[in-house]
Amino acid sequence: MKQDISHEGSILEISDKLIKVQIISQSACSACRAKGMCSAFEMSEKVIEVKNDHKSVLKPGDHVDLVMTRSMGNKAVILGYFLPFVFVLVTLLILSAFLNELWAGLLSLSVLVPYYIILSLFKDRLSRTFEFKIEPAGSDVSGCC
Repeated sequence: MKQDISHEGSILEISDKLIKVQIISQSACSACRAKGMCSAFEMSEKVIEVKNDHKSVLKPGDHVDLVMTRSMGNKAVILGYFLPFVFVLVTLLILSAFLNELWAGLLSLSVLVPYYIILSLFKDRLSRTFEFKIEPAGSDVSGCC
């Protein structure tokens, strides 16, 4: 079994440096029969930019698979979800010893603002770390998400 994560998408635009691919991100309950009645059902369109390596003959409208290694996916989860949770929790525990619950809670949530600002400042560096590969649709890659 390969250790890759794959998302189906279609090519929106191709330039000399980038290929823009549109993927549809669905919640885990998207396959449920009652999804039309449930407010938890979520589906959103996202545009992912992939470096154009000029090795493949692609055109707008082609269906492709965006592939990234599972280790990059794990790193994204750590940066996007786990570390912010730890920062909020640690800040809440420390501040609750000195402040009332309201202020401790508000200030612990405010820790997220500089964290995500710092992440956005390193966006270019992170985009080099999280590189997707484009493969023809239907290739043999274990899907996720």
